[in-house]
Amino acid sequence: MVLRFQRYCLLFYTCFFSNAVFPFELDSTAIEAFAEEMSRKYDFKKAEVERILGAGVGSEKIIRLMSKPAEKTKDWEDYKNIFVTTSRVTKGCEFWKSNLKALNKALHVYGVPPSIVTSVIGIETIYGANTGNHRLLDSLPTLAFHYPGGSKKRKKFFRVQLREFFLLAREERLEIESFRGSYAGAIGIPQFMPNNYRELAVDFDGDGVKNLLGNASDSIGSVANYLSHHGWRPDQLVYLRAVLKRGQTLKKPKNVGGTNETLGRLHALNFNSLGLSKTTPVAVLSFKEGSSNRYWVVFENFYTLFRYNPRVKYALVVALLATALEKECRLGSSVTR
Repeated sequence: MVLRFQRYCLLFYTCFFSNAVFPFELDSTAIEAFAEEMSRKYDFKKAEVERILGAGVGSEKIIRLMSKPAEKTKDWEDYKNIFVTTSRVTKGCEFWKSNLKALNKALHVYGVPPSIVTSVIGIETIYGANTGNHRLLDSLPTLAFHYPGGSKKRKKFFRVQLREFFLLAREERLEIESFRGSYAGAIGIPQFMPNNYRELAVDFDGDGVKNLLGNASDSIGSVANYLSHHGWRPDQLVYLRAVLKRGQTLKKPKNVGGTNETLGRLHALNFNSLGLSKTTPVAVLSFKEGSSNRYWVVFENFYTLFRYNPRVKYALVVALLATALEKECRLGSSVTR
């Protein structure tokens, strides 16, 4: 009876203080299996892992948020208008100017333009202002053991992230029981998942710590390193604006997750291809704005942004915000023309 009362108190506390609205108990069998694996493979104490996860709760709110991401539920104009705003551009220029040395260093080391790095951080956390307020001890186990729809692939992904979170907390001496991030378990200014934090975060200011929680320099270097690792091509374009030629029709592009065409075959569109090879691999994107369709010809760098968040809308708003920053801040090279 006492243990049950304590559990109810924990559920109430977590609901009130950790955003775990409508909490539920995590799968005890899954917790035991996870703790056994962490003990056997990574030298954690099984009882300690069970104790830590026992302080977490499942969250219906997290399941609801994961089931309805903005990239899927909002149309293009509504989605774009969340991220490409005057306020975000103004704040982006301030961030760019305040971190000019680190951004220029990232360009030199990784070949990623300051506008792109700034845009990614602006889209992810409004330049570090909103890094998430969900306990990872609630979000990651919820998604690892109770993923909406029961997708085995996604449950496996988040189980790996939970494992990586335990390893990251040990390596970086993080307070695992109170640590907070996004509802999907992303961490810090650039919103790295735990595995990416461990693998691709860099100590960019040379202080001996890979700090993505409050260090803009490390976050800038880590974003650039992430994009470079996933194939960013220095001095190459991200996209070109395109217009449908008068009298031409174009089958609605599928907005696929990779280049599936070449420049020389895009006969129905007008765009500035000066100096580019006709065999350059590209894709065509189209979204409705107002009463007409807008078109973009996108290059392989566009799909490097796609690796940060595998949604075409996401990669496109990063590219468009980067262009807006270039025009307003006047501090760097162009990702389009």
